[in-house]
Amino acid sequence: MKKAGYQKTPKDKLSLFKQGRLLLEKEIETNSKNTEYHFLRLIIQENAPKMLKYNTNIVEDAAWVKKHYTEVNSDVRSAIVNYSKTSVNLKL
Repeated sequence: MKKAGYQKTPKDKLSLFKQGRLLLEKEIETNSKNTEYHFLRLIIQENAPKMLKYNTNIVEDAAWVKKHYTEVNSDVRSAIVNYSKTSVNLKL
């Protein structure tokens, strides 16, 4: 999904973004208790352009991450804490 921002044409950007979204959603479906995946989706959905309409899980993911962030390794926990300082939806 991050690669999409580096593409030249809107068509290529959208195509890569959609591919990444499908991969992430599949991983979350398979590993629904993985806090790191919920955190990643939260970051992406909070920062994705509204026209992509990829923002339906923000509240759910913020609640999940808030409840489970102490269970992840220290590097991920640190990233979550740092992100929460600027996030609109994730307040620790």
